[in-house]
Amino acid sequence: IEFLKPESCREVCIKEYDPKNVDQSNFLKELKRAMNLNYYHHWIVDNMPLTWCYIVEGGSIFCATGFPVGCYVDSAGRPKDACVMDKRYKTPETYYIFNHVDLNITYHSGETEDWGSALHGSGGRIL
Repeated sequence: IEFLKPESCREVCIKEYDPKNVDQSNFLKELKRAMNLNYYHHWIVDNMPLTWCYIVEGGSIFCATGFPVGCYVDSAGRPKDACVMDKRYKTPETYYIFNHVDLNITYHSGETEDWGSALHGSGGRIL
């Protein structure tokens, strides 16, 4: 990801795990544990916390710092934590990892500001 370079959806990394591999199996267990405990990612971009916004009941938008690792639907088909946000998360005894992230970074170029004149159009401040 580069500053001032717009990009559409692209893969940043691809990772596959073999449950027969002991180390990878242990990692998958920890990942499931993180989802069961509703762990969050907390990313920082240019010293600013990433904000995750989503629609809540009634159509309002709620924003929070960080976003969940994933979610879990129990054996009775009850969605837990973030799984309640989307009806597609409904398969019993299933973990859903949130591995697709859309980043939208908005910035002020500062071209008309004293602090921005020295940047010569190659920088800015994140809003």
